[in-house]
Amino acid sequence: MKQPSVAAGITAKQCSMLWLQRLLLVFVALSGSSCATTPPDPWFDSFKTVPRNHPLDFPAQAERYLELSRQAHTDDDRCAAWEQAARALDRAPDGNGQRLWNQIEQSTECGQLRARALYEQSRLAMENNRFLIARARLERLVVRWPTSYWARRGTELVHMEARKLAKAGEMPAEWLLEWYRRNPPTILSGHLLYYASRILHEESPETNEASFYLLMLLFDHHTDSPLWTSGAWMAFDLLKEMGREGDESRLLEEALLPNDHRGTDTLTGPFAEKVRLRLARLYERQGRYEEAERALVWVINYHHTVSLKDDALWMLARVYRSQGRPADRTSALRFLVHHCPWSRHLEEAQRILDGR
Repeated sequence: MKQPSVAAGITAKQCSMLWLQRLLLVFVALSGSSCATTPPDPWFDSFKTVPRNHPLDFPAQAERYLELSRQAHTDDDRCAAWEQAARALDRAPDGNGQRLWNQIEQSTECGQLRARALYEQSRLAMENNRFLIARARLERLVVRWPTSYWARRGTELVHMEARKLAKAGEMPAEWLLEWYRRNPPTILSGHLLYYASRILHEESPETNEASFYLLMLLFDHHTDSPLWTSGAWMAFDLLKEMGREGDESRLLEEALLPNDHRGTDTLTGPFAEKVRLRLARLYERQGRYEEAERALVWVINYHHTVSLKDDALWMLARVYRSQGRPADRTSALRFLVHHCPWSRHLEEAQRILDGR
């Protein structure tokens, strides 16, 4: 009788495992060969090993980075060394990286790092109360690098230092608005309007109308802005503060209209969920119970998060009570008790269901 071969006794699973092992060996061999053929980079090793975060050593750090910048083989390496040297000088007890940041900004090889250099120069000028220099540097940043991260940080800097600027007789909101008017629309436009609006609002309640106007420019014309949602919430709050409840509900309704830049957020996203809940509160206060019910049912059924579901159920039970619908009220409360055991409304809902 012919004996079965060893290969015939190998199952399909064992065969696949053998193939995986062979592939793994090939991968390890290739990885090892590639690592072996990659020459070490002494410059990069030196760059990585410069000690950091020791205040007394910041001047020495800066000197070491400057030495590495002179030894760099590429523009990227040279600029990276300059950046670290400037940061170290800024953090030294009596240091100042202004000269080095200026050198980076004037260079032609440092690319986007030049935007950071302009921001750091304006920040240092602001700290030293040299407001004209700070404004000039920020304006250059906004004009030359409007889509950069550091241009957005520049608008935040003007807002953070607004009170200091106002005490010195400057008009920080006007800075931002002038840059908005003089430059074509970019991703930065929303930041300029939003922070100008915040500065005006924080100055005095008398400027609320002007602040709201700027937010409407953001709301209507810069829907691609990262601050569109923040601007919308600020506009809602301003209308509430000014007692314009009807305008607030209309603006909330408009915020739920489809928008190319926010995708499906107007249907099921967290922004839409919060807007609908706020709308429901307004509708309830205005006696518009059917509209309140629709908004709350949407929050309960079509939003995937649970953070506001118990609030929506509690409000829905309250709306049903106002409509004289006790059976529906009981159903809403039972749903809350069974599906939201973590709710802050749980104890009160159970008390109502128990007839206490």
